[in-house]
Parts: sequence; structure tokens; C-alpha cells
Amino acid sequence: MPRFFRDESTSGGKMPHYGPRRLVRPQKNREVYVDPRPKFNVSSTDVSTYHAICSLASSRWKDEHAVDIGGVHCTFQTFGESFRPDSQVSNFVVAVFCRHLFMKHNGHPETSKRHFFFSNIGENLMKDPEEANYDVLQRAFKLSSKARPLHKSDMLFFPILFENHWFVFVVDIKDRRYVFLDSLHNSDDPYQQHVRNVL
Repeated sequence: MPRFFRDESTSGGKMPHYGPRRLVRPQKNREVYVDPRPKFNVSSTDVSTYHAICSLASSRWKDEHAVDIGGVHCTFQTFGESFRPDSQVSNFVVAVFCRHLFMKHNGHPETSKRHFFFSNIGENLMKDPEEANYDVLQRAFKLSSKARPLHKSDMLFFPILFENHWFVFVVDIKDRRYVFLDSLHNSDDPYQQHVRNVL
């Protein structure tokens, strides 16, 4: 039986009926363990739905509307091809998602104090001032202001496709700052530095 040392025990000096507890001494050079793999459950139904959407992209129904939310729609072909491995998400899929955020419960700018713009607005913001389409920008901001004036909103979301990579530019009016949501580049990367300078 192992020897019992009073100074290394958490039992107050008495021998517990189940034997001594072991003292755990963590390694000095240990690092915080973080599993780099994203964790979310994918059910067999999710996998079946994914395969069905991808196969419909090349079927005879490929030109039919897969999603239509408030007049913003996306075909099966565009929807399916956007989610295949090594493909790029279409701006139509992003537009449908923005419309979904607008149409969901408490998604209207009057209640949420948030505006979700289509990707063509962000695309124009990334252009040189001489090349940007001011009519498109003016129309978008004017229509958005009818739902809730922009200066009375908390946040403006601009999904942007630049150099085959999507990121979201957020104007946080309430906290008076700009936020860049980017899954690939951090703030020190040349890509993000260029984007931040332009915007």
C-alpha cells in the first residue's frame, strides 16, 4: 500500500475509507488544450439533404427556384453549386440569406435596428470612387432608410466578395467602430490591410 503523507493530502490528515487521494501536479509547460476542429453535429438527414441539393444542381430542375424569400430567389443550380466542395458561394445565395435575416421574426430594421445589404452594395463600396455606381448606392440607402433611418440603426452589414473571398463589413453605429468578419484573414494579413484601407 502506498505511503500516506499528510501535507500532500486533501483529506485533512485523516485516512479516507477509500484510500488516499492522489495529488495532481500539472506539467509546468502545459498549453491550453483547444481542439482545432469545428464541432457541430451533422445528422444523416443533413447529409441526405446536402446530397439532394447538390444533385438537383445538375438535374432537369436546375433552373427552377430552390428558394424564394420575399421576391429574392435562387435556382437549384446556383444553390447546389455554391455548396459543393471547392466552389464559391454565389452572390444570389448571399442575397437570399440577407433577405432571410430581414424577413425572420424580429429581423426587420424597425425592431432589430440592423440593416443587411446585398453584396452588390459592398462590391460598389470596394470600387474606386470613379468606378462606383452611385445610383445603386443611393437607391439602396434610400430604400433602407424607409424601413429605419440609417443614423438611428445600431449596425449595417455588408457582405463583400473580393478576390474570390467572402467577408462581412459591419458598420457598428452604436459603438462607433468598423468590424470585419473574416474567416480566413486576420487584421495583419495584406488582404485585410488592403480591404480596411479601401473601406
